[in-house]
Amino acid sequence: MCHWLCYFVLLCALPSAAFAAEEENPVPDYLLPVVELLSRGDPTLMPVGGNEIEVVSDGHRQWDLMLQDIKNARKSLCFEYFFWTPDEAGEQIRDAVLEKLTEGVHVRILLENIIGGHYLKSFYQKMADAGAEVLYFTKTDGTLHQFLHRPFRRNHRKIFLVDDEIGYTGGMNIGKPYRDKWRDISIRIKGPAVAVLSRFFDEMWVSRGGSPQETKPELSSERTGDKLMQLFTYGAGDPIMEEAFHLILQAARQSIYIQTPYFFPTDRLLQDLGEAAERGVDVRLIVPYELDVFFMKLANESCYEECLEKGVRIYEYLPCFNHSKLLFADGILSFFGSTNWDYYGLSCCYENDVLVFDKALTEQMEKDFFEQLEDSKEITLEGARSAFKKDKHDRKFWRGIRKRIYR
Repeated sequence: MCHWLCYFVLLCALPSAAFAAEEENPVPDYLLPVVELLSRGDPTLMPVGGNEIEVVSDGHRQWDLMLQDIKNARKSLCFEYFFWTPDEAGEQIRDAVLEKLTEGVHVRILLENIIGGHYLKSFYQKMADAGAEVLYFTKTDGTLHQFLHRPFRRNHRKIFLVDDEIGYTGGMNIGKPYRDKWRDISIRIKGPAVAVLSRFFDEMWVSRGGSPQETKPELSSERTGDKLMQLFTYGAGDPIMEEAFHLILQAARQSIYIQTPYFFPTDRLLQDLGEAAERGVDVRLIVPYELDVFFMKLANESCYEECLEKGVRIYEYLPCFNHSKLLFADGILSFFGSTNWDYYGLSCCYENDVLVFDKALTEQMEKDFFEQLEDSKEITLEGARSAFKKDKHDRKFWRGIRKRIYR
């Protein structure tokens, strides 16, 4: 009875123009608790249909799209990024923004400034001098107590908006590694869901001292595609993403495929993965062979044995650093976003993510997942044990860290 009531609430929350998409790709009854959780009781944060999505896994394609959309912007550009690096790729985007500022386009930029604090602010100041509004996530003139806690409260979100009509989110930052070297995923959205992404940006902008928009975009009834999706965000210390992953892993009936660069989850999520595999769900994980943070390789490896013992299959992607954050469940649910399966992503940072309920898209993404397996090395239980022993690393040490940080 409860699930049918939830389903009724879901239908009421969707714009009428999205009904056709919802009928074709409904949220399965057993996944409704996930939808409810992530909506936080707000009808405007329930899944919305009628969206067009392009999944981008090539950095050069991402830059081509962004540069073209910036060129076509008529009213506004909004950027919220963890990294916007002052390299050739970052300059490409910056120079395109400078050109639009000469045309009177309103530009707002919100940057993470503790993790990326070594970057010269003159790189961004050039845009501010040309008329852009530039804000930094953390004020650096507070008390010592505030400053010491700031490294663990970072803004890891990635949002790019064009005229409140086109939105980008996912794992890609703005910088040369994302354009030229690494594998990563971004999604470009057109349709009613862009208004939700715009709302998230505006709320964060105001929370950092920026002036609110005079007029905010409303959920449009105009359909540009057929994708049913739910956008959500959460802040430091909020356990909602761990709970959402927990519900998905518990509910999955056929398959769970995960990609993440950093795999150091809570004990509960490790247990959920193992229990899913033990009840016959095909559970597979792709992590990078090479990582950009050296100690995370050991952290990842410290979790292998617990998963492999229960039947989870783990693969290390060989061609390059894979920065993608993805999850696919039962051939119907696709997760894209900025959240990693580690302490920073689950407990510390501000993140934004997307669920898409669409069979065709999920099948396409699962096909891509299995193609990546061909370029990956599968980790065996014996191999994981011997490698860790050979490297003289103690799993108890890493388990102790995990228990301490997630307490």
